[in-house]
Amino acid sequence: MKYKNILMLWPSKSEYWGREIAKKNLIHIDATYIRQGLVGNILRKTAIRCGTGFSLFFEKWKDQIYTYDLIIVQANKITKDIPKWIRNRGYKGRLVYWYWDPVSGCVSPDRIDRRCCELWSFDKVDCEKYNMKFRETFFVTNEIEIKKQRNSTEYKHDILFVGRDKGRADKLDRIQKELEYNKLTTYFYVVATKPYYISAGRMKKQLDYQEVLTMLQGSRSILEINQKDQSGLSMRTMESIFFSKKLITDNAAIMQSEIYRPENIYVLGQDKRNIRDFMNVKYIEYSQDFLNRYLFETWITSFAEE
Repeated sequence: MKYKNILMLWPSKSEYWGREIAKKNLIHIDATYIRQGLVGNILRKTAIRCGTGFSLFFEKWKDQIYTYDLIIVQANKITKDIPKWIRNRGYKGRLVYWYWDPVSGCVSPDRIDRRCCELWSFDKVDCEKYNMKFRETFFVTNEIEIKKQRNSTEYKHDILFVGRDKGRADKLDRIQKELEYNKLTTYFYVVATKPYYISAGRMKKQLDYQEVLTMLQGSRSILEINQKDQSGLSMRTMESIFFSKKLITDNAAIMQSEIYRPENIYVLGQDKRNIRDFMNVKYIEYSQDFLNRYLFETWITSFAEE
């Protein structure tokens, strides 16, 4: 790779994606902020909101930035000022601000100083709207998990949804009733957008992704209901192609993607087929060469070789 020393800042090193990326030994991954208790979180949020003093809460990476050729910062509301902070510390290397979520649920690119960093996104529509560079999302594989998922034959339900509410609860309820009307079994695990929201009491607790994978093993297909204005390929789509699960989605843009195969993907509001007929059609496997294009290894190498 052109860049030998790469740092990727992640919300947490202990959650699934951070752990799995670290196992690849391709880059250094670190949590953006030190893990805090209630009081520490309040102080950190106040510092971020005021735009000063937030660096006191950074993890150890803040003292090592000069050792990296490339730094990738995951875009969200609590990292919006980090690229500028890194530049103000004298960092001369390449700096990428990466949108793994749609702008509508993240921080506006208009609030990021483009003189400090490159802006990239997984969503083509957001890239066109905000003049960002486009790169497909990635998937972090675990070969043991892939074999387990693909060999699974004991299904507890036809369709699984796991995700945060994010204003989708009513829509999910309508879809679930429609699916069950078509005599398909479902399991919807809806988590509150924030644990302190009023709606949290009637929703499920947050899961580690490994727990989500256990649920997924017992399902024939995955339901994907995207966030507002999202057209980019989500993790649900990645799960479907890597784990050989059928996908039911409201993302009409996927029909223009190379991933789209009518045997594997049903688009809500667009597909005229009976959904039970779709579920009974044999799944068509994707080739390993095709899947390799969406691997984290491919994604990070494409950045590093530019």
